[in-house]
Amino acid sequence: MAVSLNLPILSEEVPVSIQFVAAALILSLAYLLYTAVAPERPHKGFPLVSLPEGGLSHRVILKGLAEHNGRPFQVMGATGPRIVLPNSYADEIKNHPSLSLEKALKHDFYHKFPGFEALEAAETTGMKDFDFLVEVVVKLTQSLGVVTPDLVDETTHAVHDILGDDGNWHSMTIKQDMLQLIARMSSRVFLGHELCRNQHWLRIARDHSVEVMTAARILFTVNPLLRPIKQLFLEPCVRLRRARDEAHDLIQPVVEQRRALVRKALAAGSKPPRKTDSISWMYETARDKSEQVDYSGNQLMLMMVSIHTTTEQLSQTLVNLLANPHLIQPLRDEIASVVGAEGWSKTALHNMRLMDAFLRESSRFNPLSHVSMNRRVVRPMTLSTGEKLPVGAIVMISDNYADPTLYADPDKFDPYRYIAAREANPHSNYHVSLTPSHMGFGYGAHACPGRFLASNMMKIAMAFMVMNYDWRVGAELRARSKKEREVEVDFLIGEEGTGSE
Repeated sequence: MAVSLNLPILSEEVPVSIQFVAAALILSLAYLLYTAVAPERPHKGFPLVSLPEGGLSHRVILKGLAEHNGRPFQVMGATGPRIVLPNSYADEIKNHPSLSLEKALKHDFYHKFPGFEALEAAETTGMKDFDFLVEVVVKLTQSLGVVTPDLVDETTHAVHDILGDDGNWHSMTIKQDMLQLIARMSSRVFLGHELCRNQHWLRIARDHSVEVMTAARILFTVNPLLRPIKQLFLEPCVRLRRARDEAHDLIQPVVEQRRALVRKALAAGSKPPRKTDSISWMYETARDKSEQVDYSGNQLMLMMVSIHTTTEQLSQTLVNLLANPHLIQPLRDEIASVVGAEGWSKTALHNMRLMDAFLRESSRFNPLSHVSMNRRVVRPMTLSTGEKLPVGAIVMISDNYADPTLYADPDKFDPYRYIAAREANPHSNYHVSLTPSHMGFGYGAHACPGRFLASNMMKIAMAFMVMNYDWRVGAELRARSKKEREVEVDFLIGEEGTGSE
């Protein structure tokens, strides 16, 4: 049975011009709907490289580099295609105005949804991108000499609480315990005495980054038109909103207390008390807009970009120490000599040259990622080799940590390679140095501004563990790297001087 639909929009009674306009609107709407629901597709002009297991693994990067002889290629990541540029492009793109770190992060994480506000918290002051937090971290870096005693004090308490001191051997899982330690140390600098040992806050700080990544991965698989509704019910998104509210309830009273002290001092004609933590630096950076600062959101963002990356590096450094026990005594000798001469100070940390080289070699030998400089193309851009990067594409640079022309015997763990290199160039090859051949902290305009704090934290943590404990591998060393890079290692720990059994 035929059915006839007499649609007025197509009726002869409707002027042809209006029909054309209506048709154009319908086609435009259809296109918008299509682009909204269509999955992100590979970009034209760049060969797609993949492996059966999928993802952005080191193996797929190596395959792409081998197959395409130093030319760009693309892989499918967890949130869409990624154009991988060989390391030779690092200097070309490091400060390019057509590329944005902020837009790359916001592409991967749904910053407009409730619970993801940390990604936009810095913009409440009117400053663009992450400039507000960068200024805060710069103030922190300028105060490293002042905060070092606080870090040492917190490490003393945290190591005692986490590892104990009963003189017996104990087993532990490295990453879990290092996460607790770094959360404590970071919170001491970011939030001060008030919250750095608050278990409620520490749980939020440890879990927030994982929840953000988990929620983003799940949302990416949801039809874009349904995401605004779906995110209301997805458990990771619910947990994110709960953590946001709990963080605000913990941090805002501290902020109000600080404001009250400032008002009281000004009313008395006195200079307001100054504390060395990020709450104070946020207040100073915002200046006349301090009332607009989202203090809890910015704290969550600071934790998101610092805790887990530092934990991963510290965990791998400890694993490398266990794998190279012949380096324990030289490290102990250096720490004893430097701290004996300088005390626990910024200068002492700078003079721990073997420790610094050990950290740099660990980040080369076990990098957090084999790609760096994650950027989004915000305007048309043509590479020096002729490839055109499309607007909206995510690009990144591959590492070259295993290049034998740059690193002699690259498969060998050798921190002394950097000590030798410094003899030729005393101003480079430090843990925080930025070069295309070593992008552990990034490279160019968006290199990690907090790398000096992170490096000092790791030096202090390693020094305490090396000096105060003996280490040995347990009956079985079990290490496994998952896609989330969770590293679990069982080993035994005892108080220094107990010796091996």
